[in-house]
Amino acid sequence: MILGKCRSCGISLDGMKHIGSDIRLTGHTASPSSACPCCGKRSHRIHSYRWRHLQLTEELSCHVTLLLRVRHFYCGNPSCQRKVFSEPLSFAARYGRMSHEAASRIRSESLSQPARAASATLERQHIRASSSTCLRVARQLGAGNPDVRTSGYVGIDDFARRKGHDYMCAAVDHYTRQVLAVFDSRYGSEITRWIASHPEIRLVSRDGSQRYRRLIEAASPDIIQVSDRFHLMKNLRDVSVELVRDMLGERKARMRYPYPTEEEAYRHIRDDILSMGGARHRERVRLYYRIRGMRDAGGNVASIARELGIKSPKVYKYMSMDVGRLLTEEQRKLMKSARQMAQVIAAGTITPEAVARKLDGRLPTRLVCRSTRTLARQYAELRRQVREHNKALPDAKAVRLKTSTIWHYIMTGETSSRRLQQTARTHPLAEKIMQACISFRRMLHAERGAPDVTEWIRQARECHVKEITEFAEYVRRDKDAVEQACLTNYSNAVMEGTVNKIKAVKRAMYNRANVEILRAKLIYGGNKMNWNYHLN
Repeated sequence: MILGKCRSCGISLDGMKHIGSDIRLTGHTASPSSACPCCGKRSHRIHSYRWRHLQLTEELSCHVTLLLRVRHFYCGNPSCQRKVFSEPLSFAARYGRMSHEAASRIRSESLSQPARAASATLERQHIRASSSTCLRVARQLGAGNPDVRTSGYVGIDDFARRKGHDYMCAAVDHYTRQVLAVFDSRYGSEITRWIASHPEIRLVSRDGSQRYRRLIEAASPDIIQVSDRFHLMKNLRDVSVELVRDMLGERKARMRYPYPTEEEAYRHIRDDILSMGGARHRERVRLYYRIRGMRDAGGNVASIARELGIKSPKVYKYMSMDVGRLLTEEQRKLMKSARQMAQVIAAGTITPEAVARKLDGRLPTRLVCRSTRTLARQYAELRRQVREHNKALPDAKAVRLKTSTIWHYIMTGETSSRRLQQTARTHPLAEKIMQACISFRRMLHAERGAPDVTEWIRQARECHVKEITEFAEYVRRDKDAVEQACLTNYSNAVMEGTVNKIKAVKRAMYNRANVEILRAKLIYGGNKMNWNYHLN
């Protein structure tokens, strides 16, 4: 058996010793010549001889080593850069110390088990490899992400390397279900570079993170992004169920804090911005916007001049004036962010400090306070009245419903709870919120008669409840990805399963292995798929 294998590999055996549980073979290569690895020209001129110690797979339940005499040849090509070369072996790497089959066994066990367990398993297979060797093999494989071709449909998600401290990111193919890449950071630029290096990617599923959206758009704006339905429903549950539960547990006379609509907030903010500056400047700004409004309504220069009691050249001057020259620098900055401020305030944030934080620091708190002082003054009085009204109510606690009962009603539209059946009469606002949640669930599942995303956002804003309007704003910012979640069957379910697998691998590694080993075990461990797979 051993003799036949050696002959098939081009090896002539010179001797064999059986010492205990070891078999030691001695031999030499049988081919008369060898080809240069640089230029390919065959040579017969021998330069010297060397001995190579190679570990083979087991035979007769024994550990097998081969002491092989190999030759170094002169290269006969005068233009070749290499003058002397070693003859290659078909069953081992050029500088390897074991056969391909033994190296494959070590790699397989190193990826499927911890290092010490892999070393013990290989010892039972009569292959000697220390735990350090197993770790080194895994680290070499996990030094970087492989250059593979995807099916074009991938999912990305983050996972904790050390919960609460370090987070990483993984990419998985939707069709092969294999891990394609593991990134060292959660939102690093390496994700953008990896996506850009795979032009075949057409669709990426992800959670609702805006940072992932920006990373994918930076790689290619043509990639379709799909927001995960599970995360959308989970976020909806987090903001709605406890809110409805509290409402149903409140007394009917209890009032909630009021917030302005987006158009009302925008109108007050614009008026405050235009009222900045001296009296003469304010008069010029008001006149400019009044002339522009009359022009947009269809008025001509003569009719506008007659109605305002000014001369026609002055009207023409204001109609052709650039508003950037008229407004101050602070007014221009505020006008650019006025609509976004109105959306933030309508979503349930009215204090200047909180609004400035929602704008990610684009405007200082001083300017936000100046542009929202009318709203703050008006709604401060309304909120004071609500506090006094609620404080004057007698103390009386109602029995609260279970959150599972409320969520079951939202998910199915059916309930056996009499209190939920009577919410339209007893708590109309809570009923309105639940109907908005039911509409969102029907929209995600693409049920017949369900509203589209734009219509649902309008329905949610009509609730005038801070938590629901904030969720509607979150959906609006990620509108395209949410629409794709309604139209396609793709989701991040494959990534959730991969994260569970990652947790199991980390437990097997006792949470102490480095990033390279974790990447190797995830990408190559137990991988039976063809890496050249493509959907087309």
